[in-house]
Amino acid sequence: MTGMQVTAEVDEVDVAKVEVGQKAYVTSISYPDKEFEGKVSKVAPALASPVIMQRSARRATDVEILEVTIELEGDVPLLPGMRVDAFFRK
Repeated sequence: MTGMQVTAEVDEVDVAKVEVGQKAYVTSISYPDKEFEGKVSKVAPALASPVIMQRSARRATDVEILEVTIELEGDVPLLPGMRVDAFFRK
């Protein structure tokens, strides 16, 4: 692999806050004290139903998500398939 990318699901109420080129970072429970920096490389053209985090009883049934791809910088120890939390910088 030459690089690592993360697919994030952004709730529809936050879609106006995310754009291509925006700085972001991810965290993982496997590396609790680390933040892995990256940039938004792709934003889906339309909203969709969540795939990564399925709806549960505490989530509203009308919430859709926007799929966002984050390209991580440098050599990161994360493995494909690991779950991470994504955060977007202003």
